[in-house]
Amino acid sequence: MRFGWRVIIGALLTLGYPAWSDPGAFEIETRGNLIELRSPFFSFTLNADGPLRAESLKNFSTGKEIVFEDASEFRVTIMGEDGEPQSVTFQSSRFTAHDGELEVWLNATDLALSATIEYEFDGESPVFHKFSEIQNAGEESVRLLDVYLGEYKSDTTVTGRERGFPAYLGDEAFLSIAHPAGWATAEEKHIALVQHPGVKIEPGETFKCMEVVYGVAREGGARNEFLAYVKSRMRRVVRGHDKPYAIFEPFGGMPGGSFDQTEEYLLDNLAKVEAGKDLCDFDLYSVDFWVDYNGDLIQFDPMRYPNGFERIKEGIKRIGAKPGLWIDSSMELWSIGGNPDVISTYTHDSEVKKEKGRTYLCRATEPIKSMYEKAFRYHIRENGVRCLKFDNFWVHCNNPNHGHLPGVYSIEPIVNAQIDFLHAMDDENPDVFLMLYWGHRSPWWLLHADTLFDSGVGIEAAHPSDLPAPYARDSVTQKLDQAQEYAKDIPKLGKDSLGVWLSDWGWNSSIGKERWQEAFVMDICRGSLLAQPWSDTDWLSTPERRQIGEFISLLKARPDCFGNPNSILGNPEEEGPYGYSCTNGERAFLAINNGTWEDSKVPLVLAQEWGLTSGAPWEVYRWYPDPARLDFSGDSKEILLRPFEVVLLEVVPSGAQPSLDRSFDTEVVPSDFAEASRSLDIAVETSEDEDGETQFFRLEGQTPATESGGRLVITVQRFEDSAPKPIKHIWEYFSLNGKLGGASFPSTPIFGELTYPSSWHGWRIPVETSTRERSFEISIKADEPPGLDHSIQAHFLPN
Repeated sequence: MRFGWRVIIGALLTLGYPAWSDPGAFEIETRGNLIELRSPFFSFTLNADGPLRAESLKNFSTGKEIVFEDASEFRVTIMGEDGEPQSVTFQSSRFTAHDGELEVWLNATDLALSATIEYEFDGESPVFHKFSEIQNAGEESVRLLDVYLGEYKSDTTVTGRERGFPAYLGDEAFLSIAHPAGWATAEEKHIALVQHPGVKIEPGETFKCMEVVYGVAREGGARNEFLAYVKSRMRRVVRGHDKPYAIFEPFGGMPGGSFDQTEEYLLDNLAKVEAGKDLCDFDLYSVDFWVDYNGDLIQFDPMRYPNGFERIKEGIKRIGAKPGLWIDSSMELWSIGGNPDVISTYTHDSEVKKEKGRTYLCRATEPIKSMYEKAFRYHIRENGVRCLKFDNFWVHCNNPNHGHLPGVYSIEPIVNAQIDFLHAMDDENPDVFLMLYWGHRSPWWLLHADTLFDSGVGIEAAHPSDLPAPYARDSVTQKLDQAQEYAKDIPKLGKDSLGVWLSDWGWNSSIGKERWQEAFVMDICRGSLLAQPWSDTDWLSTPERRQIGEFISLLKARPDCFGNPNSILGNPEEEGPYGYSCTNGERAFLAINNGTWEDSKVPLVLAQEWGLTSGAPWEVYRWYPDPARLDFSGDSKEILLRPFEVVLLEVVPSGAQPSLDRSFDTEVVPSDFAEASRSLDIAVETSEDEDGETQFFRLEGQTPATESGGRLVITVQRFEDSAPKPIKHIWEYFSLNGKLGGASFPSTPIFGELTYPSSWHGWRIPVETSTRERSFEISIKADEPPGLDHSIQAHFLPN
């Protein structure tokens, strides 16, 4: 069998692959030209009369048979003599069945091309595989443009996404090309599996096509079956990296906001990490923007790093971590674009035109292809680097001087070059942890690296959602959970959400370290088994270092829980409580975010629905905020949460101890809050200045009587055609002033001066204790012309 990293798929059960039928052989039955491939999970029937085509796929779990129309198992397009694409069909010539494998030979019509197709089943999982090869038996070269590795039309609803992702037949089967550059298109009940090699096959040569994977599932389980299968082949699983990692990232902490880190800054940062080492330990320490722009990817920038990597490596060793390096994969500005040797590798013809915007390097072209491999083999071998982060991978090249075709036909060779590069890193040392950033989106990248970040929604860890909140961090956390939901075809173990950023730079939407704990709780419960703080300048305070150390210790103590999250309660796309239950079946960690302006009474479903044994007695400990053993009155277990409050709970069997040794006071859970949060009724009057360039909103309302005091939060959101309308640096466009109880008040803007695009802004206004309601009159100035709609809301949040 031929799978990534030479994994024997028969061993999948030992890697945790969920079998839901007894394993058995792949039986092959022939009836004339009909060939039925049969396993305990499915049967797949082919017709070898003429062009090879699929007749049906039957799922034994559901009993449903999907009948295909106008199907094809294999056809290609080549470049004709006139330079135009020419379609080539193949006729079945013969087939053999042996040892649970089927091999079919095909011959092209009117061309000296032949093909072989093999179907393989591992005897264990509800998945089978197809491998195809094309042979040029002629005397002239052939330019192979496109390979159609399967076309299936049926009455079943089909869904799919983009390049490198699976397509689904209903909700009980999936089809995919096991390669980031392969397409599984799904349109109008038709699925096509296509690759675009654009390669030239010389006489006597053979071209190996991409692997195709077919899988069936219980009803409603197609996506989970796909995720389980990909996870079983992930590099992180195969290499034993499916364990927690604490990764310290100093990027974002350098005063002044410069990306160009220096030796001086890193040594200072390492000294701070070393000073807090007794409170929190890290496995890896990443170094960014180190490369000499004019160099060869080996040397550090001599101006910013006068001692190269040496003193930094010493500092990393003192904190007990291994070094990591970040590098841009393709953008010359953040790589070695100053080296004249790489000009020929630009993705545009530098002799003909100047590329507008960013300039990229074609990673399939020499010398840059070999330079990356040579340099990072060196860093692994000589510098002891054990974490590599590869950012901004660009897969399009239109340079006519390169050895590949332009446009869509450049994608496959560039992706293949990156895969070869990742394999070289693994070959140098399989312990190195490989992390992929922008441009690496397909789940199939996880066969070649440990994690990927790009969720497909175009955000990083500082983008606000379109749901207003009292703090910018709350909105960012919710946006990251929305991205997690969108990336539902990525195994959670392989989905990096970029950790928690503590920087006060505009790169972090000027958020700083506010409410980092809430963000950290949600992040460690998303399933990546990664704890990743991105440093502020001071590297937190002593109590905060102790808190982050406790979070990391919990993660490392219970990877069997944190690595198995399930979504609970609501949806982060909507207002209301949502979260994760991370469980091994015997205990669970619950991360719950009350993403709403209302107080919530959240029931804890300590049963099978949340991954625990129904009816068993449980005890609940709160780890954050304010650790305590929770004492519930009666049989029901409910917790009270204030708006946007985040809580981390551990559920253990009655009489069992929490995961870490510490003391817990007992806290009786109240049945209600003494004072309620509430949305306030307001009257809004709108006007504009004479030239129509500025709008004014006058608000009137009342804050309630309050014994504890609290905050008045005012939010304003921009809409265009009923859709939220984000804009960068939204702080610039809105200002607020007014009076509360007849007196002027201080206000804190929710967003700072520099931010990623946001559709909303707001202010927090302190409210003192009062035995009566108090009126407020507020004016909001909006420096933008009419044409947009605005929604303005007021909320009172008690202390």
